Amino acid sequence: MDNTSIYNQKELLLKIASGDRDAFHQLYDRYNTPLYNTVRKYIAEEDTSVDLVQQVFITIWERRRTLPDLEGFDDYIFKIALNSVRRYFRVLQRQARVDRNFTSEMDNSVSDPAELAELNEYMRLWNKAVEDLPEQQQLVYRMVELQGYTTGEVSGALDISKATAKKHLELSRRAVRRAIMNSIGENGGDPANGLVLLVLMISLKIFSD
Repeated sequence: MDNTSIYNQKELLLKIASGDRDAFHQLYDRYNTPLYNTVRKYIAEEDTSVDLVQQVFITIWERRRTLPDLEGFDDYIFKIALNSVRRYFRVLQRQARVDRNFTSEMDNSVSDPAELAELNEYMRLWNKAVEDLPEQQQLVYRMVELQGYTTGEVSGALDISKATAKKHLELSRRAVRRAIMNSIGENGGDPANGLVLLVLMISLKIFSD
C-alpha cells in the first residue's frame, strides 16, 4: 500500500471515530468482499459467512473510537474476522455435545410411552422453531438456553454489545414461543399442553449441559 493509501485510510478511520457514517460506508465497501472471501475459506454456508462478516463491521463500529490509535488496520480487521470464525466453530462443537446430552437426558427422564411421544412432538416443534430463527438470534438463543451462557458472556464471546445480545435473546424467545403455540393450534392441539411440556422439560433439567 502506498503512502497516499495509508494517509487516506488514517483519515477515514479518524472520520469513523467521530461517528461519520459515510466514512464507515466507504470502509465497508473497501473491506466487505475481501473479508467475505476470507471467511468463505473456512465456512461453507453463504448465509453464515455473510452474518460473520456483518458482525465484523458491527464490532468495528462499536470500537470506532479506538481506531485512530491502531497500527496496521488491515491486520486488525482480518484478525477480528478469523476470531469470529474460531468462535463460530467453538459454539458448534459445544452445541454438538449439548445435543448428545439432551438426547440422553430425555431418554432417561421420561418413561411413559404416551408422555414420551408427546414430548418428542414438542421437541420437533421446538427444534423447527429454533432452526427458523435468523442466524444471529439462533446463535444467541442456543448459547443462553442450551449452553448456560449469560447475556454478558454471549456479548464477550460474539463481540457484540450486551444490549444487542439481550435484544437477540428477547426476540428469539418470543419467536420460538409464538411458533410453537401456532403449530400446536394449527394441528388441533391445546396450546396449553405446549406450556405444560415446556415446564416439564425445564423441571427435568433437559437443557442441562
